Amino acid sequence: MKKPLVKLKTTCIIENVRRRFTDKEGGRMKALNYDYSKLRGRIVEKFRTITAFAKAMGVSYACISMHLHNYTYWSQPDIDKACGLLDIDNPMEYFFVRVVKDNFTNEATE
Repeated sequence: MKKPLVKLKTTCIIENVRRRFTDKEGGRMKALNYDYSKLRGRIVEKFRTITAFAKAMGVSYACISMHLHNYTYWSQPDIDKACGLLDIDNPMEYFFVRVVKDNFTNEATE
């Protein structure tokens, strides 16, 4: 039984991304560091599920998931389309928020 072409293509893309973001010891690396929590909230607010948003974008759930988990970049056409679907006026607030690592240590002061 042959696999559907779409599923096969998605599987190949996912495997390619896994290879690119896996270090030599087999652990996962994240090369991109953007915080998409505000974008995720907007998606749920407008579409209720990421699956519904992916369908409206014309891509798979896996594609959106990889974007939101920093495994792949958002392309300019995808950002433009997402802004239109989500009624976003300022994409900088949703797509270009860098992750800030908190170096604060919780040490008790005496």
